[in-house]
Amino acid sequence: MIVSGRHIAEKQIEMTGKTPSAKDYLVLVVDDDENAGKLAVAHLQREGYETLYAPDGETGLKIASIREPDVILLDLTMPGIDGFEVCSRLKAEDKTKKIPIIILSSQRERNQVLKALQKGADDFIVKPLDAQVMLHKLKTVLPPHPAEAGSEEEAHFEEKREFVRLSQPTEATIELPLEILDISEGGLAVLSETPIPVGKIFTINSPLLKEILQMEDIPVRITHSICDRIDRPCRLGAEFVGLPESARKKMRQYIFKKETERVRVK
Repeated sequence: MIVSGRHIAEKQIEMTGKTPSAKDYLVLVVDDDENAGKLAVAHLQREGYETLYAPDGETGLKIASIREPDVILLDLTMPGIDGFEVCSRLKAEDKTKKIPIIILSSQRERNQVLKALQKGADDFIVKPLDAQVMLHKLKTVLPPHPAEAGSEEEAHFEEKREFVRLSQPTEATIELPLEILDISEGGLAVLSETPIPVGKIFTINSPLLKEILQMEDIPVRITHSICDRIDRPCRLGAEFVGLPESARKKMRQYIFKKETERVRVK
């Protein structure tokens, strides 16, 4: 019986109650450039991740189906089956459709990024590889575990959100322009010219959120998407992923301050 890193991590929580570490995750690197692929593998292994390497798309699909890795790092330009096709096939199979995919590519054109997202990719890293960027983005898409769930207090605040209306430009780290409409302790409402599938996790970098939370590259998960007219941008709901209580407190304080200022103006 072949057991993936995800299954090992879940078993560890069940038996010990401890949060899994990097060694409990399995990462598959698919890249026809052997030097680039092995460099990514070396960085991952140095951090403690279990790794697999595939030199082409066909091999990558076979390994993903058998081993069910926790994350796939995927090159776009490969002979035979390219990264776009690999994405499509992975997302079409029940066994692999929920595996997060991070694209590694020297192609940085916006249309290439959007095409990869539309095929099912979760994030995009431009080559030459920056190890710290790769490791940071890897952590944002790793499957959540029960031991990392929020407290009852956080869940209570999640249910009782207060909103403040804004019109604040921002952008995703995948170079996708967004506009923040609302912020709450638990998430955002944003406008996007491009549809983003429900459930997708990516990081955003917003001057406003950086000012409030003193944080950059904040992970969010798309919870709903309304794209009812082609001549209007999509309205998206996004919830923060793994935001600590200290950051939620800052958000509550900011919203309270804004609401107080609004009452004074009236």
